[in-house]
Amino acid sequence: MTIIAGIWSATRAELPRELTAHLARALSRNPADRPWTHEVPGCFLAKVDIGAFGEPAATSDPDGSATVLAGEPLLGGDDGSRWRPRTADTRRLHDGAVRGDSRAARDAKGAYCALHYDAREHVLRGTTDLLGIRPLYEYATGEYVFFASALRILEGVPEVSLTLDARGALEQALLFTPLHGRSVYREVRLLAPSERVTWSARGRQAETLRAWDRVPPGRFAGVEDAVDAVDRAFARAVDRRRRDDTATVAFLSGGLDSRLIVTSLRRAGLAVRTLNFSLVGSLDHEIGRLFAGAIGSVHDERPYHAGLDDKYLRMAAEALLSPPAGAVAPERPGFLWAGYGGSGILGQINNHPEYVERCRRGDLTGAVDAFLDLKGARVPARLFRAPWSAALADLTRDEILAAVSELAPADPGRVFDLYLLLNATRTQLHGDHESTDIDRFEQQTPFFDPDLVENALSVPYEWLAGHHLYHRWLERFGPPVTSVPWQAYPRHEPCPLPPPSRGRPQWAIARSRAFRRKALMRAALRLLGGPLPGELLDRKYLAAVSVLHALGVRNYGYAIRVARHLAGIWERTGRNELGPASPPVGAERDMVFS
Repeated sequence: MTIIAGIWSATRAELPRELTAHLARALSRNPADRPWTHEVPGCFLAKVDIGAFGEPAATSDPDGSATVLAGEPLLGGDDGSRWRPRTADTRRLHDGAVRGDSRAARDAKGAYCALHYDAREHVLRGTTDLLGIRPLYEYATGEYVFFASALRILEGVPEVSLTLDARGALEQALLFTPLHGRSVYREVRLLAPSERVTWSARGRQAETLRAWDRVPPGRFAGVEDAVDAVDRAFARAVDRRRRDDTATVAFLSGGLDSRLIVTSLRRAGLAVRTLNFSLVGSLDHEIGRLFAGAIGSVHDERPYHAGLDDKYLRMAAEALLSPPAGAVAPERPGFLWAGYGGSGILGQINNHPEYVERCRRGDLTGAVDAFLDLKGARVPARLFRAPWSAALADLTRDEILAAVSELAPADPGRVFDLYLLLNATRTQLHGDHESTDIDRFEQQTPFFDPDLVENALSVPYEWLAGHHLYHRWLERFGPPVTSVPWQAYPRHEPCPLPPPSRGRPQWAIARSRAFRRKALMRAALRLLGGPLPGELLDRKYLAAVSVLHALGVRNYGYAIRVARHLAGIWERTGRNELGPASPPVGAERDMVFS
């Protein structure tokens, strides 16, 4: 587990001791953690590392230059060696940054973020991984620049002044991520995937290390040729992450993504303990148990009630405290394998055919409207008080349109595929990184390997749509992968095997109105009885729709979810301040010192 942060000043003056102490303390909420720090005039870097990766990820030179990492870059691994020490990766990234060479950062296959300080030029650089899986936040004032790998770190520094950004917070609530580099605070920017930001005496400069919409179409002889490419890329992705482990822990659901990860690990000879946290009464429990028995993993299942605040990692931490009989202790107990991203990237579960058709016709506006309607992401304008209701009514639609208009893939039908990959998909784990200091886990997510993603983007959409290529790929694995049923997505290629007699599909339970209504009503009651951003939200409207929702007259769950999210951000600031509207789309965000 790693967490990083840094402060930089345009001058080489000594930074205030109180300021650096506040940042170091904010890194972790675990009193046992002791941060590693590097301080020179005008720059302070700090990190917490509890050893989940086995090697530290910080290096420095006699001249005061230094690099710190959060996560695992995964350089190399394609030259016959399965892995290289994390210390070597840190040094390679550091030496490249000193030379002004970004090739190492472009070659990194892992999820990480990094801060590099060049003492000779007095320059601080912040870099995200190629897919932005590991977050890095930036906060700049007239005097100092802060970077942090978790937003809560900046929230915990008294010298950092934060105001809620209504636009960013609304996008977070509706789309799971703010767009155009915003965050939920006006003053904080979330770096984009493969972005490198450089601060020097000349001001701020930014560059993109990988343009994902420039991936060329693959030259495949047919679907089976594309399956070959995906299969090779996935095998390398798992192999470079497992190192020389002989035992590990992985999530195992009733779907396919986690199943293929567990299968690959077992075939590599690892003893695997599998965890299944599923909705009560769903097929997930039954299918996960059946497949664990077939693949030979030591299986542990716990009920998941789908409350609004349930956390898989917290549940995993509790489960791992009491290993079942036969479980082998892993060499790296701070790791969990997870199947995030597989069905989105290779199964196209989020890239609806209507988006594809409209984008290919050049109707981006129609595609955005279809996306908002299908996702239920229309802004509930009446939830907001004037003048915010008018300002926010069409804001989300316009922001998405601006975001997709910036993308230019060879096949316009992949526009929404890319939009989701670079925004909502890549932020799935950001919430987990916020609580890494508490949960003490890192997650291995091979489906987010850049080589695998590049292969998927090069495959024609029609081959991927509906899990078509995915199901052809399954045949390469054979039994037990193909002999135990799985949960297929609605309107995608079905599982050819009959489901177990017990249980309902996971999403059939999760999406039922009665199932979600109780959790949402509990949230609404807490909202109405607690602090709300009164300048922004209309309490009377929220009370009225909560009653209608409870009675089943109409589903107002979307309004309650948005209000709950905004209230949570409002309370987190500890200041209850609401900033003015964000800069317009495309506004210049680079800064120059006066």
